[in-house]
Amino acid sequence: MADLKTTRRLVRNTGSLIGICLFGAAVAVIHREMRGYHLHDIIHQLGQVPHGSLAVAATLTALNYLVLTGIDALGLRYVRHPLAYSRLAVASFIGYVFSNSVTVVGGGAARYRVYSTLGVCANEVAELVLFCGLTFWLGFFTVAGAVFVLEPHSIWQGFPVHFGSIRVLGIVFLAITAAYLVGTGLRRKPLRIHGWEFRVPPLSISAGQIAISCADWLLAACVLYVLLPQAVHTGFGRFLGVFVLAQAAGLLSYVPAGLGVFETVFLLSFSGTGDTAGVTASLLLYRIVYYILPLILASAMLTIHETLPHVPAIRRIGLHVGKWGSALVPQIFALAVFVAGAILLFSGALPRSKVAST
Repeated sequence: MADLKTTRRLVRNTGSLIGICLFGAAVAVIHREMRGYHLHDIIHQLGQVPHGSLAVAATLTALNYLVLTGIDALGLRYVRHPLAYSRLAVASFIGYVFSNSVTVVGGGAARYRVYSTLGVCANEVAELVLFCGLTFWLGFFTVAGAVFVLEPHSIWQGFPVHFGSIRVLGIVFLAITAAYLVGTGLRRKPLRIHGWEFRVPPLSISAGQIAISCADWLLAACVLYVLLPQAVHTGFGRFLGVFVLAQAAGLLSYVPAGLGVFETVFLLSFSGTGDTAGVTASLLLYRIVYYILPLILASAMLTIHETLPHVPAIRRIGLHVGKWGSALVPQIFALAVFVAGAILLFSGALPRSKVAST
């Protein structure tokens, strides 16, 4: 048992070390790509982004998180604890925002905090988190596989390495998705893995998982695509391929939200466009629109959710403090005046009277 714990601790530490190394490498690459630019260049490029593009990006972000609530709806059907949409939507939004911006662990904890108040037990939340994670990767395999098959060569323009036939990898990805659909369509008995039992979702839920996750990936990519500068002329197919690769690299790097790693892949991909400052500005705006603003909103919603049940107690405490305060404040002021007068008297700060001076 001790050896097993040591091994797990070593794996966790190794993952963290890899994440730190990748983050450092990403910072080095970004510095190299940006060494010919100054901060005012990026600020200038930020000002060049049309307001219409920002509005479209914000709308697509809102639509993306709205679509993601469908995955939670399917997941709750899968765990056999359906909820009204108005109740699950808040938990879904908070969970996905924290998963995107912090980690999957943070998103799972946020989901549990909200769902537990809605009567969903810890085991069901754990199953739901696994369901959502599987759905995420099914969408990745489907979208990436389709792009790799249809755009096998243009994806790697700008990369200093050669991965051979990318089309073969795309076929493998699509085969994984197809195998999942076939398996859930044919198998009815639960799947047992190392003593854990997993219910196999019906084909209708499996198909819904893939459809919604594909929409998620496409909408997330569109948010960044509309923010790219006009000078970066690229087809959406090639852009989508770079996007899924950058997201995968960020997820596998152990860096929260793929910060730095995601940007590195894009800067390497579009280094030949001659507008590195514009691409960097677009990536910065993408971070703000898709990650930071939703995180601020989700944090406020989670704070309100945690505070509302305690409002009566807070109100009672406020009333008691008010009662004690109304009685103590005059006495505190009187004591303060007395102490101040004593200090002035004994310190000689008060002027001497005319009688004393004569």
